[in-house]
Amino acid sequence: MAKIDLGNAWMLIISGQVALDKEGNIIRSGIAMGTTDNTPHYFDIMSVLMMQFGATMANEEGYVTFDKSSAEDKNRVPAMEALDFYVKFAQDKWETYNWNETKNNALEEFAAGNIAYYLGYHQEMAQIKQLAPTLNFDVAPLPQINTVSQINYPSYWLESVSANSKNQHLAWAFVQYLTNETNAGKYLTTTKQPASRRALINEQLADYELATFAEQALTAKSWYHGTNPQEAINLFKLMIDNARLETFTLEEIIRDTAAKVQLTVNP
Repeated sequence: MAKIDLGNAWMLIISGQVALDKEGNIIRSGIAMGTTDNTPHYFDIMSVLMMQFGATMANEEGYVTFDKSSAEDKNRVPAMEALDFYVKFAQDKWETYNWNETKNNALEEFAAGNIAYYLGYHQEMAQIKQLAPTLNFDVAPLPQINTVSQINYPSYWLESVSANSKNQHLAWAFVQYLTNETNAGKYLTTTKQPASRRALINEQLADYELATFAEQALTAKSWYHGTNPQEAINLFKLMIDNARLETFTLEEIIRDTAAKVQLTVNP
């Protein structure tokens, strides 16, 4: 945990610290990590942790490689280290224990003031403000293991046109019209969403609420996890749950997960 610089946190933040009742039950958490069902974005968090620890999620040939050893140190499996780091936040035998599967959804707990740090995206700010209009919180960047070579994780949607459309050319023309720099800029100014076009990022860096999110777009990385992305997400859930419960060794869990995710890439 010492490797993470919480001063550079990509989180929605309120002041607070871990608190337990007389029976040792968690009544206030530091951060929601280590579980799946009540931790939104566990797949995203796990993916970016793996990459920050040094894992290559998939190679250029399309093969899943996050189970492989580090190129610099064959004795290290970065993804395994990342998984171990993540689940220790929900294992009561470790000092980092501060979250478990009995807690409510992390976003709701954060809005209630029961979590100091929440890992989330810009689009969730409106929901938090709706749940807790008087909550005093702020935003900051995602924690980085290596602050020189930063890696963040994006959430984005793509526009597409059905191959069965009778007006494909017109539809694509409309998509291009909406996404050109001028019109995209108007949309972002109105909706206050982080920019996806690099040319529009500099303008958003002057906006206090958007700056943190816009700046991280420049270092955001995702990875192709198959023709059925939801299956890969489900496999990561199983991976995390098995690691937390210590059903198998971390090496076995990582190797098995990578092999099954590969089937979603090349079924």
